Amino acid sequence: MLDLLHQTQPNTAEMDPIYNSVVEAMDNQRSNDPVRIIAIDAMGGSGKTTFAKKIFYRAHSKNKIVLGAAATGLAAQVYEELEFETVHTRYGVPVMEDEEEYDNINNIECMYNPQRAELINAADVLIFDEVFSNHKYCITAIMKTYGELRGKVVIFLMDRGQTSPVVKHGGRRETVNATIMHLPLWDSIERYSLNTNLRLLAMQNADPTDEHFLRQQRYAQALAEIRTNGPFSPSGPVCELMSDEHTGEKLLCFEGIITS
Repeated sequence: MLDLLHQTQPNTAEMDPIYNSVVEAMDNQRSNDPVRIIAIDAMGGSGKTTFAKKIFYRAHSKNKIVLGAAATGLAAQVYEELEFETVHTRYGVPVMEDEEEYDNINNIECMYNPQRAELINAADVLIFDEVFSNHKYCITAIMKTYGELRGKVVIFLMDRGQTSPVVKHGGRRETVNATIMHLPLWDSIERYSLNTNLRLLAMQNADPTDEHFLRQQRYAQALAEIRTNGPFSPSGPVCELMSDEHTGEKLLCFEGIITS
């Protein structure tokens, strides 16, 4: 399967050094080594899913145990044949319902299950997809429960332009602080990015007036604007200028939120 993926969807020039770094990490990591975390930040359509599958099959080809998890069940379904689960299910991460519990996230541990613990402790490679959507306590709980993940290579696949962690009654400051980018270990993580929209690139010879092509182009533009915090145009794909039908007041519709 790995050879087939490389043949049908070869790595791009910007993927090659990232893939080589991951392979080097998997081949050289030893059981007593500190965890090695590699984060790949890329927008939708950049090939993250296929890249993750290559890593999964590459690990398997070397008789390594690799486990996959995603922030949501929907994201996990993309890897159906690889048996990904949600982060909460795979690692037994508790769902925090009391806001005060977030004040002591370093004390949060995963729910213990001997079979689960045995599998995770034996694993060599852990893949987290859409990890940006997970509250950082998910990662701290996993690290605390499973021996700081020593000896493992961890792959974070993320898109900081997509859904951030949900913080009840939280404002921008609280939401940003809840992301994995505010983990104490973030600065020690190897970080890469994929900047080419392969979905759009595959349509480069399409009719420029084709409706499907125009939708993909508009979507790619929206992703780029969101990831860079604008600038947003009222006539662009992210925002739309509207008028209240009763008062005539101008309203700006931004990602489904109406503001004056």
